[in-house]
Amino acid sequence: MPATPTPSVHELRAHFERVLEGVLNAEAQTVSADTMERRLLSQLLALGRALFALFLATRAAATMAEVARDPAGVERPYNSARTRTVLSIFGRVAFARPYFYRKGVGGAVPVDALLSLPATTCADLVRETAEELGVGEAYHKGLEVLRRLLGLDLSTRTLQEQVAEDAPAVEAFYAQQAPPPVTEEATILVVQADGKGVTILRRATPATPATAPPVRLGKGQKHGGKKEATLTATYTIAPAVRTPEAVVESLFAAADAGGAGAHGTTAQALVGDAGGQGRRAGRGGGARGGA
Repeated sequence: MPATPTPSVHELRAHFERVLEGVLNAEAQTVSADTMERRLLSQLLALGRALFALFLATRAAATMAEVARDPAGVERPYNSARTRTVLSIFGRVAFARPYFYRKGVGGAVPVDALLSLPATTCADLVRETAEELGVGEAYHKGLEVLRRLLGLDLSTRTLQEQVAEDAPAVEAFYAQQAPPPVTEEATILVVQADGKGVTILRRATPATPATAPPVRLGKGQKHGGKKEATLTATYTIAPAVRTPEAVVESLFAAADAGGAGAHGTTAQALVGDAGGQGRRAGRGGGARGGA
């Protein structure tokens, strides 16, 4: 992918003036709020992409030199300009940055380290947002939100790989959390576990006589496939003291009035693979905070 054209400051100011003019001109007085909101979102994403491209190009140019020295004191001469793509929240941005190489030592791109760029294409904000949506919904539904609102095209496979890479950090995250304050916790500790079959969506492919599904499924056959997800939760509750009369009345009540509230809830899900391996995702609430 060629580098994204780097706009000048004058071009960026002209871009902003066009956006501002679109809010104040005569045509803007005839459109609905919804139309203007959608138009502004698209325009501001384009402006953000241009600003981000200028930022990356400026930082990359600042690392240009004949020789680069790393923190260990190893020197590498300038070799070439290498282009890299970043999938930012504003869209894809490609920028050229100086690449330094020394035979027997290897290459280095100082600006990548200075900007703390991830090893993958996805920027940290995009990755964080996609995984947050993936925890609450099926992967394809969460990614559809990103595509519809921000125009970001991410595959479910990419999101699955990212979740698998970040899942091991869940246990360490909870390990470093301070215990909930005793004053906020109740006296009964509840531990729950449940299993749920998660349907695996398969990409549709043209059917052939060899791959066409049978008209009627045989015994034990099912459409598609599933993986088992095991969800665990721990929390505390206060005892709900009831009299014998209250117990009898509850049996005939039209609807349950609800039990005691949960405190310090921590939930974790473990999705198992065929080989017995698992990937963990977690979410906390209440006194423990969120993951």
